[in-house]
Amino acid sequence: MTMFALPKEQYIATIATVALIVDFTRIPIYFGNGFLDKDLWVLIPMLLIAAFFGSWIGKRMIKIISETVFRKIILGAIIVLSLLFVYQGLIYIF
Repeated sequence: MTMFALPKEQYIATIATVALIVDFTRIPIYFGNGFLDKDLWVLIPMLLIAAFFGSWIGKRMIKIISETVFRKIILGAIIVLSLLFVYQGLIYIF
């Protein structure tokens, strides 16, 4: 997504839409195959509240952050996560 140079609002909307579509297809499969115990269902309301609160904070932060800083944050997060995945892969191999 970063290579398309979308404005930060469009970038966030696109990523959120993709995540929503993935989750709406994945969650029924988890429930259908018994991967989510009924004991965990009580967490769903708390997770929804946390998601809305996180979105509320994110909307306010995005107004403050410039496009340049936003891109640096995104690229930094991609680099850190990539290094963590490589590290985990190396630990798994050895």
